[in-house]
Amino acid sequence: MMKVGSRYSVLATWPGAFYEHTTKVTTLDSVDSAHDLAVALTTLSEAAWDATVWTDVHPSIPPAIATLVDSLRQGGDDGVPAIEISGAGYRHADTWSFKQLRDHLAGEFDVFPPLARTQCLTVADEIAADAAARGALMASPGGVFADDSRVHQACLVTRVEENGSRGPLPEGAAGWMRRLYPENMPLRERWGARAQLLRMEQLVAACIASGGRASAETNPLSAYCVVAVEPGHITHGDTPHSASPLGPEDSRFDMPNPLGPLYIERDGKSIGELDPADDEGFAAVMGEWTRAVPYLV
Repeated sequence: MMKVGSRYSVLATWPGAFYEHTTKVTTLDSVDSAHDLAVALTTLSEAAWDATVWTDVHPSIPPAIATLVDSLRQGGDDGVPAIEISGAGYRHADTWSFKQLRDHLAGEFDVFPPLARTQCLTVADEIAADAAARGALMASPGGVFADDSRVHQACLVTRVEENGSRGPLPEGAAGWMRRLYPENMPLRERWGARAQLLRMEQLVAACIASGGRASAETNPLSAYCVVAVEPGHITHGDTPHSASPLGPEDSRFDMPNPLGPLYIERDGKSIGELDPADDEGFAAVMGEWTRAVPYLV
């Protein structure tokens, strides 16, 4: 937000490939109204970016955002209606960013100040532009994006709400990346680290769903899974597996290669290295239990 004469402009700011970029959304007479609008737009954007990149609920987000944009463009005296976004059937529906986005759309957008018709349209355009960048990234994560594209904020801890900074995988995945991977990685490398972290999260969930015991660890960075001979019971024949981006030559204090494979061990012995997206490879090397829950691509 920026004071311009006697009025207040709401700005959208995001990190590009090399430096920040800013565009004006709209200008309001009241500092309180501008503040409320800035908070509403920031919360919406940051929660949507984090939930889109890290959780399996991401397919439900674009339709809800599109409904919000349509509502703003159509206008009306009743303001912005409550918009329902369901997490039913998704593993990650309890993550902070999704719940924040769900609650925001369900009623917290009534904090919007009264907006003129042209202001409604510019706010709608801003929300749509932000959503379009997320859509472009998810449709083509390996694509080439302009240096000023909004996609360059993907996988980062968000700047205001700090979504992704704390918690287990995938809720705190951006924070894990910030702490455990090299600093200042470009988008391509962050996307590679994302693949590693999400595969580790998926292996833990799959092992637990199969009746085993599992957890994602930070020291060293790995997924540790004990596959149960008798699901739900501890027996002598249970087999420990691990998957880590740290290779046999790395120490627990080294930084992983974000573009490298995951190194697989069984009973402490190396049994292979796999691309994080290789569903067939994980099933062949570690067992069919790895298919118990889907991997988030």
